[in-house]
Amino acid sequence: MKYKNMKSDRNYVYTERAHFMCPNMHFGIMAKTESNYDEKRLIQSMVMWQQDYEELSARGWNVRKECLLKVVVYPKGSEFQILFIAHHLLCDGRGLLQLAEEFAGYYADGVMPQFVREHLIQGLDDLPLDSDLPFISKLIAGDANRRWKKEGQQVKYEEYSAFERAYIQKHKVNREIITVCNRELEEIQTLCKQQNITVNDWLIAKMMLEENTDKVIIAADIRNQTKCYRQGAMGNYSTAFGVSVKKNGADFISLARRAASQVINICRRPQKEMLVLACYIHMLPELIDAVAISTSGEFESKAGAFVGRHMFGYGSQKGYGITNLGKIQSNIITEAVFIPPASPASQKTWGVLTVNNHMKICTSDLIAER
Repeated sequence: MKYKNMKSDRNYVYTERAHFMCPNMHFGIMAKTESNYDEKRLIQSMVMWQQDYEELSARGWNVRKECLLKVVVYPKGSEFQILFIAHHLLCDGRGLLQLAEEFAGYYADGVMPQFVREHLIQGLDDLPLDSDLPFISKLIAGDANRRWKKEGQQVKYEEYSAFERAYIQKHKVNREIITVCNRELEEIQTLCKQQNITVNDWLIAKMMLEENTDKVIIAADIRNQTKCYRQGAMGNYSTAFGVSVKKNGADFISLARRAASQVINICRRPQKEMLVLACYIHMLPELIDAVAISTSGEFESKAGAFVGRHMFGYGSQKGYGITNLGKIQSNIITEAVFIPPASPASQKTWGVLTVNNHMKICTSDLIAER
């Protein structure tokens, strides 16, 4: 993210800026522990997180005034479940998983998380070399900026808030959790090793076949590629890119291999892997504010609607995406599920998390009410 002083009392966020003015950009992790429920100990464990957000209220998602993290606890006998809900401005999915692990460690064993100063993405200099937009993309972004300036307007946050509430009421989210564990998961992992593909590649092929789609958007962790990330810091250090494979009757393994080849190719080329981040950095923040609301027709902006339809896919809502947080082993967290955001650009999103050899796939379907 990049903060730039536009006025004395205003900061703008560049990286992932679209998520500031885009509905449903919150997500969660539900974690189950085997620790005995102790309300006093729980409150002590939560203090460090509350200090950062004590000035924010717990009601709603007004990100200018209220909290970016919500926590709900479900006590049950000798164990309890805890739900962390975060807005994308606070962190990405892997950041929230880190938060859940640190909480569990402190709650159960008193292991105090270490303070890490956050250094957010400030521009292209923080990304790998050759991450800038291709020439044509720069022209398109520059033209959109000029159109926006010519329109001479700006979305007020109150307008966006009303749009967001109406959008969420009209577009319901249907969720389902699928569990893959023990022998079934071992067989998948063995197959992937034999075929020289990753579990991610397996998931891409699975979604393509089950949803009859040739393109899947995947989220990629770029913590080890940015120059600004500090180990253990919060923030949003992810990018997203599309994997397109024409199925043409291909079998599962062939599809997974072709997906794997494309992922490898994209990850070797920063200009492709960092494309969405470079777009955010090049575009005027006020324009990105207007993208979702303009695409919906609730705000009149040809520049915003152009970017929404042709660059972010908000108009069609036909996208399919996967965010895989990977796998962890924990003596405290016995199982967990990652609940992905339901983006207006997507028809269906899978959130994947594997804890103690139990993979859980949480599907989020965005359904417009008629």
